[in-house]
Amino acid sequence: MTKGLCYHSSPFPPPPPPPPPPSMSSKSLRFFSSPQHRRRHHHYRGEKNQHHHHHHHHPLLSMRWRASSSNLSRRISHLFAHFANKSFGIWSQQHTTLFTRGCLSDLSCQSTYLTSLSNNVLTSKTETGQPQRTLSGPVTRMGKGLHSGEESTLTLFPATAGEGRYFVYMNDIVTEKISASADNVVETRLSTCLGIGHTKVRTVEHLMSALEGIGVNNCRIELRGGQEVPLLDGSASQWVKAVEEVGLSIAQDRHGCQLPALSLKVHKPIFVFDGDSFVAAFPAPATRVTCGIDFPQQAIGRQWFTWYHCNNASYKSEIAAARTFGIYEQIEQLQQAGLIKGASLDNALVCSESGWLNPPLRFPDEPCRHKLLDLVGDLALCAQSGHLGLPVAHIISFKASHSLHVKFCKAILQAAKDH
Repeated sequence: MTKGLCYHSSPFPPPPPPPPPPSMSSKSLRFFSSPQHRRRHHHYRGEKNQHHHHHHHHPLLSMRWRASSSNLSRRISHLFAHFANKSFGIWSQQHTTLFTRGCLSDLSCQSTYLTSLSNNVLTSKTETGQPQRTLSGPVTRMGKGLHSGEESTLTLFPATAGEGRYFVYMNDIVTEKISASADNVVETRLSTCLGIGHTKVRTVEHLMSALEGIGVNNCRIELRGGQEVPLLDGSASQWVKAVEEVGLSIAQDRHGCQLPALSLKVHKPIFVFDGDSFVAAFPAPATRVTCGIDFPQQAIGRQWFTWYHCNNASYKSEIAAARTFGIYEQIEQLQQAGLIKGASLDNALVCSESGWLNPPLRFPDEPCRHKLLDLVGDLALCAQSGHLGLPVAHIISFKASHSLHVKFCKAILQAAKDH
């Protein structure tokens, strides 16, 4: 679910009146644009010190673009340094140096990925020490879709090693197979939608997050009825429980052989952005995901959460139970757009200017954890041939939408193809 998602007005009682404004306004983050700061950091600008930038000799970058890329990398590195000092220690001097010395390339759609143009590769495949896994048997769940409100039946089936995860939409007219890949994403408004031709499967992120988080590398996903994955309780916990009902087993290919589960390892920073929203990956010895959100509603505000992907149990205990959420004051607008027809107080948290309409929360920072859940679900679309979707890296996201998640996935996949 993305920022600004909210739900039907009919099942919700009106919120209480908002509290009086606080006596002191929150101090906004400054991007170090004062003349004094520019003088102190003049070495980032101008021709006299261009030897500081690795991209100085790159023939495809103009002088103007080199300056703008330097400004952006400096701006983001200061932003992360601020969070490291003020919030939690997620940012190291090494990360700051790598980021500041990077350069921007492949400019498109107001986003880009950032990396150093050195001789080092961006990514490589690495062994996880684990074989590819699949389900031990089929399991079915039924429910309404978040946006369509239509009933659908979804069944998870075992798949052979190397097949990966894929959807099969079943109806009386056509049976269409859609691989769970970022290349098949056709829509990202308030959810992630996969499609081929006229066939679509909407709101796949919660299910994909659960499968990636608990290690289901290969899975056939059959959908009947509505063309949207059931929302269930608005989190990924019901999908985790469904997998636990049948258990996991080591997947075998058509020749009865096991295949290793590989992961992409990031060696240089990769970055996409849109305004002040971004998703970045930095070299790290293990997979770690940090997510940040910033909402004007006092009940949400600014939150950060970091998840270490050390084992499947950590996903179940820290991420899976976080429910989707939305803003009460935006209900009418989204309802008129034909969205959120299947949402209710039973499957979504709803926040107004005066607070939560349906407490209690499962975690104090449940909104941020759910955004991280969504990010994991979208990153699962990086998986290919039964390997892991989550790269070995420290992935940092701030105010990112499904659209930005998918652009980041495509940047990761492109980096893997190029190197």
